[in-house]
Amino acid sequence: MKKTLVICILLILIYPQLFFSENKPPTATITEIQGVVEVERANGWEPLAPLFPLFEGDKIRVSKQGKAVVMYLGGSPILLIEAISPYTIKKTSPGKSKKEKAGQKLAGLLNKILGKESRKSVNLVVRGDIDCSRTIQPNDSSILFPNENIAFCWPGQQPPYLIKIFKGDLRNETECIYNKSTNDISHLVPIEIFKENTVYSWTLSSPLEDWDGSFILKNKTDTGLILKEIAEILNEIPAEYSLTRAIVKSQLLIDHKLFYDANRLICESLSIFPDNETLKLMLLTL
Repeated sequence: MKKTLVICILLILIYPQLFFSENKPPTATITEIQGVVEVERANGWEPLAPLFPLFEGDKIRVSKQGKAVVMYLGGSPILLIEAISPYTIKKTSPGKSKKEKAGQKLAGLLNKILGKESRKSVNLVVRGDIDCSRTIQPNDSSILFPNENIAFCWPGQQPPYLIKIFKGDLRNETECIYNKSTNDISHLVPIEIFKENTVYSWTLSSPLEDWDGSFILKNKTDTGLILKEIAEILNEIPAEYSLTRAIVKSQLLIDHKLFYDANRLICESLSIFPDNETLKLMLLTL
């Protein structure tokens, strides 16, 4: 149900005049857009949006003040500016090098958002701002064993709020290890009360509504291995593509079901790039 709802939100506009072979997967996508960036279609040049599936032979045009980062699905990012446009999307061959893993992860992101619709061309745009405070975290997520306090957040209602944290699953026998009242819509819980490889549940009560959630902390060894994998892939993406690096890292976290960590990274990135549609789309899928 959740996946269907997300796809309905993202598939805002489908271009029926376009046709692609059922056996022709996307070759690339756009991760960063500034100014006017367009793709040539049967009816002329049309605006491009983030995570737009691009195919071999597609022509991309960038305005005088514009720029775009094309991420090849199985390759490396390329910066497009007016001087080298129109640019034609090239054919790529899947590989197994570390550099190509980043593109493969981004290809997975595109396919997960669009599902089977990834072979159609769609305009993916999120209108308006995305409020990170409207999400409930941490919930149904693994968490990398942190070096800092765990941040709990929830949609604003009428305070005060009573937050309780339990060791174990609420459906079974649990032990309450934390009990605190607050008027804020977020709360930092000291990491000292948590243990590795342990399931935790939490409840939150307000005068108008109650919430509950659960999560599991990774152990330090697994946390180290995941962070090493992420670092190896990000090292292959140039530092100047900071937004693309954040997008790829977020998807790697999502692949490991680390939704809490992905949510925090995306919200931090949105504070730097508040107008980026790619980040907004990713936040909607969490």
